[in-house]
Amino acid sequence: MQLDMRLQDGFIIEKTRELDENEFIFRDSFVIGSDDIWQVFNYINKNSNVVIEKMKGENIVPTRYQDHQVFGIRITRKEL
Repeated sequence: MQLDMRLQDGFIIEKTRELDENEFIFRDSFVIGSDDIWQVFNYINKNSNVVIEKMKGENIVPTRYQDHQVFGIRITRKEL
């Protein structure tokens, strides 16, 4: 009697690579640091017809007590 010892519910990854500049991976529910989100925003700024810029913080009032480190963004179309 021959036993088949292969498990069909998995994969073997033989090669890996760094993400390309236009690839971003996130969890379904995540907390992202501002440096990481600005990497995404900078890519959008560079490769689209919009500009994402950080708003001045002194005019932002958090709506929940735990949101003491918030920042706002403004999205506008690029001038042609």
